[in-house]
Amino acid sequence: MSSSVNETEQSSTGYSRSMGEQEIEEAIQWFVNAAQRCSSAGFDGIEIHGAHGYLISQFLGTKTNRREDGWGGSKKARFRFLIEILRRIKKTVPPNFIIAVRISPIYPSCGITIEDSLDLSRYLIDEGIDILHLSCWDITKKAHDGPDALPITAEFSRKIGGEIPILTTGGIWDEDDVSEAFFQGADMLGVGRAGIAHPDWPSRVHTDDNTRPPFTRKQLSEADLSPVFIDYMCRWDGFVED
Repeated sequence: MSSSVNETEQSSTGYSRSMGEQEIEEAIQWFVNAAQRCSSAGFDGIEIHGAHGYLISQFLGTKTNRREDGWGGSKKARFRFLIEILRRIKKTVPPNFIIAVRISPIYPSCGITIEDSLDLSRYLIDEGIDILHLSCWDITKKAHDGPDALPITAEFSRKIGGEIPILTTGGIWDEDDVSEAFFQGADMLGVGRAGIAHPDWPSRVHTDDNTRPPFTRKQLSEADLSPVFIDYMCRWDGFVED
């Protein structure tokens, strides 16, 4: 984790503890090594997953990052872990290797606000990322409360649209959802849950044959999901029929 009660706490106590300097350096190198492997294998690019409360998110958020050293405290220090990963990857891959970064624009449990995420996007653009991926979970979610509030993707499009391709995801199932995403200013879109249930989703999105959850185990099996993966999806409320 990025922060904890005390750096000297031992994991055997049952409490989380903050990462030491060497552990942070090792974690950064893991990302770099993974990118190098992808490049060596012939991939055109990679996406750095900085969303959904995982390690990078924990560094970005004010609730999860309570450090008082060079890796936390100020906004710039909280962004540092992700920026260092990006910089070091760029030093080790070809210049034309595509690098996308995925973030959760709003993630309350980590203390990530849209204001911080907009500032982060500026840093990432200055560092030369190729695609910014907004994991909205629901593309209709507004960035703020109030009658004049814009959806998250529209807010980003208004601030950085045209500077970098914006990819958005979150509850995109059918043709109307696709139209809404592009109307908000997205340049690209992605699907998660829809693609899990419908691996041929791109070919059916403009048809009426695009069912939504809950799905039966038989339907998911016919979509080539393994029994283990189906068991995992049962943990997602309402995705698999009881």
